[in-house]
Amino acid sequence: MLHSTASHRIERHEVAVLFRVDPHKYFPLQTLTLLGRLTQLGREFGRDLIVEGLEDLGMLEAAVFLGAPLAQGFHLAFPMPPETVPDWVGGFVFPVQNGQIQTYLGALTYLLSASHHEESWGESSSGGCPLGEFLANQGVEAEEAVLLHLQIHRETTRGQGYQRLLQWFIDKVRSAL
Repeated sequence: MLHSTASHRIERHEVAVLFRVDPHKYFPLQTLTLLGRLTQLGREFGRDLIVEGLEDLGMLEAAVFLGAPLAQGFHLAFPMPPETVPDWVGGFVFPVQNGQIQTYLGALTYLLSASHHEESWGESSSGGCPLGEFLANQGVEAEEAVLLHLQIHRETTRGQGYQRLLQWFIDKVRSAL
């Protein structure tokens, strides 16, 4: 299928199944791993993957942080009459800004992404890290996570601090469903 077209879509209902299920049966780590691997597979085949059905900012952040080159969904735009498209395009601002994390799902995805690890493992501080900035904005609720995040910046491998922070984000994402 990927070899015969310039792009491949992950359809709306497939994304909805990946992201919006019973919280007790939702496995965000596996979902993000699958989406990341599909995106990478598209790149390896020289195809752009279109992730459809992105209904909220967390889903969009996950797709962007995993490198999906194309996306669509109600979070970006609802269906509209053709004559309104030019005005919509003129006023559209992409809701995910480079280097900024706005949701727990986006934070979890960023933690899993290679960019977080390659840029900062083994550093003694987390200054300038988008994940650290996101956590700092969460207030008292994230005090434990802030300390874990500082710890992983000091680790040279994915140690206990990384595993605990990963689980903390997974719990936050599940509780938001």
